[in-house]
Amino acid sequence: MYLRRFDDALAAAQKAISIRPDTPIAFSVIQQVYLSKGMRNEQLAEQRLRISRYPDRLAAFERGLAAGGYEGAQRAIADFSQPV
Repeated sequence: MYLRRFDDALAAAQKAISIRPDTPIAFSVIQQVYLSKGMRNEQLAEQRLRISRYPDRLAAFERGLAAGGYEGAQRAIADFSQPV
């Protein structure tokens, strides 16, 4: 990812998740790749999937998204007090 080989980094992160689904660094790489490539919709979908097992956090995310778009969703997650 730091060499700007985003597609390779994305493939490696997805492979890591397929081997071990609870690999936090892989999720972080996917998020960063999407952001680096300007793929906000894909980043939001990935983020939504990652927090979907936390109903309160997901609800805050969705409220933030509805109220303030991408930035609102990120602020809502940052302001949410329950850690993931």
